Amino acid sequence: FTKEEMTDDVHRVVYHGRLDVHEHSLPVFIVVDDSAFTYVRIAITTTSIDKKVIPAVLKELNTLNQDYKISKYYVSNED
Repeated sequence: FTKEEMTDDVHRVVYHGRLDVHEHSLPVFIVVDDSAFTYVRIAITTTSIDKKVIPAVLKELNTLNQDYKISKYYVSNED
């Protein structure tokens, strides 16, 4: 992991690393700040999704989000 200290009002620190899963190396970010929350973000894919399958992907992500309360999946606006 590498450490990146942000210059914001909550003293955010971001740790960057990689997680090897089934021959794939996924970017991992651990974000710690002055709040009561810390979160881990794992990029499942770093490529764009074909527009034809986006509705099916979003439906599956919504199902996963309902079934597993401890983790949340989302698609960023840049995707």
